[in-house]
Amino acid sequence: MRIIASADHHFAETQRWEECLRIHAWMAEEVARQAPSLFVSCGDIYERASTPCERAAVADWLTRVAETCPVLIAKGNHDRRLDLAILSQLRARNPIFVEERCGIYVIAGAAIAAVAWPNRASIASMVDRRLPSGTTDNVTRACYQDVLRGLGEHLEQHSGPRLLVTHAMIRGSTAGTGQPLIGSQMVVGPEDLALARADITIAGHVHMPQHFEHAGRAIVYTGSPYRRDFGEAEDKSLLRIDFDAASNVCGCVEAYPRGSCPTCPNRGVVRWDRIPSPARPMVLLVGEWEAGLWKGGLPGLDAVPARADVRFRYVVSLEEQAAAWHGAVAVCERLLEAGAATIKVERQVEPRLTPRVTEPLVGLTMNDKLRLLWETQKRPVSEPRAARLLARYAELDQEHRDSIPEMPIVRGGGMARALAAPLAERTNTETQEGTGNHVV
Repeated sequence: MRIIASADHHFAETQRWEECLRIHAWMAEEVARQAPSLFVSCGDIYERASTPCERAAVADWLTRVAETCPVLIAKGNHDRRLDLAILSQLRARNPIFVEERCGIYVIAGAAIAAVAWPNRASIASMVDRRLPSGTTDNVTRACYQDVLRGLGEHLEQHSGPRLLVTHAMIRGSTAGTGQPLIGSQMVVGPEDLALARADITIAGHVHMPQHFEHAGRAIVYTGSPYRRDFGEAEDKSLLRIDFDAASNVCGCVEAYPRGSCPTCPNRGVVRWDRIPSPARPMVLLVGEWEAGLWKGGLPGLDAVPARADVRFRYVVSLEEQAAAWHGAVAVCERLLEAGAATIKVERQVEPRLTPRVTEPLVGLTMNDKLRLLWETQKRPVSEPRAARLLARYAELDQEHRDSIPEMPIVRGGGMARALAAPLAERTNTETQEGTGNHVV
């Protein structure tokens, strides 16, 4: 028996939409080539609440996959309520099953326990209990363990392959640099998942493909089938699981616990590997423009692979923006010649920072202060130019002084009368030239 699994599809028409459609079209073709007995999605079909365009794209993709085999979907943390339920109503050659809580499915001779993203609300619905807002994490975890333990009791009664399919944050996993982790994270331990007693656990949520082992059983993250962010440098793939039929009939199933017979191949009934995805590389190229050149020569420029989506981010001072822009255009032309699919340029302008003068300025003339300013800002001024600037400053300063009227000398607290006298004289003159009805 063969199963193909994936997760973290994140259909979103506003984010890498063409790449999403391209990879999922390839996925449907690959499922047809592999001819599995079951296709599994471990959740996050959508990025957020779905749009009509996204629902149409998902329906088209799942219908193509279901032409080959049945489909089972476990709800992820990005999937919204009722967005997935309608998928089970699609008309296809094979059925599409959607699990938004937890359940047992027997498909093509395998028993699958499907568990949706665990949080307090979803776990409460799984155990048919109300968990108040003040419920502690320990109580929530205990309920989640009860769910897995109950599913394990059902799986143990099945003589064929047994799987656990879920969407969860597993302790010890490593998220890619660019993956945002949304929502409250209930971390699940490998020992929790082992309560389901499955031959293999298939999980979604972390985009970086990885796996663990606990009690001799594999726990495998499918990883996302394409890159969602520039921090996701790891290879992308589909997960392929094969169950060895020979070990089911080797005559030792009754004598040994499942998968522990020393004479069975691989000490169990399951093998898995990955099918590489043709996902586009995403490259972050960082540079700094200084004194008319790229500082350090843009390391990594020549290593950008073909068909890559490139984000070129560079830092430049305020004074060199124009020159840096021409340099950035040259870099983009070079990347396109090398086969880059798309290029996004981000410019970060450094603000001009005015250095502080650490020496005391008390007792210095303005000429001394100007010379100290030039020295602090590291702007060398030749002596002839400095003489011209200082002479011009002296002229402007004298013009400003000459334009200030002389303040009358007032003694004995008569400042207010001295300032009011010119106003009174002006007002009196204006009144006399007018109607003569006003007396000041």
